[in-house]
Amino acid sequence: MEKGLLIILFLGCLILPASPAVANIFLLIFGGGVIINAGIRRTITFKKDWLQLFILPSFFFFWMLIGALFSPYKKKHLV
Repeated sequence: MEKGLLIILFLGCLILPASPAVANIFLLIFGGGVIINAGIRRTITFKKDWLQLFILPSFFFFWMLIGALFSPYKKKHLV
């Protein structure tokens, strides 16, 4: 099953530049297959420290927000 999942992932990455919509279908199948495979093997663990999982994305979001607020470039107005 792992070899099949890796082939699906490879095809999704290969098709991504040409057609993102079709590549998303492949990547969703890959993600679902990984979850099903983990459920079959009983390797899903729910003992995660959710605070640590939250820190990394929020750091990059705030880094981008600070950069946008203090940027020396002029902001374009929509009106």
